Amino acid sequence: VQGTKVEQFQENEQGVSFEVEGSANTQITLGLEEEKEYRVMADDVMLGTMATNLGGKLVISLDLTGGKPQKVVITRI
Repeated sequence: VQGTKVEQFQENEQGVSFEVEGSANTQITLGLEEEKEYRVMADDVMLGTMATNLGGKLVISLDLTGGKPQKVVITRI
């Protein structure tokens, strides 16, 4: 979505974390390790677990209409 920005992106062996800010619903695609499960959290709220596909893609959707940045943490299980 135009106007969406990601800041403070960090990656380690366990996963990734970042802050995302925007003014609408947005979809974020990440390239992670293939065929692994990840725990997805936004602002300390568990969004669930998701698995990457053969290409390692993980897609999350966030509602950013509140106008404040959200802290996203994605951890490999």
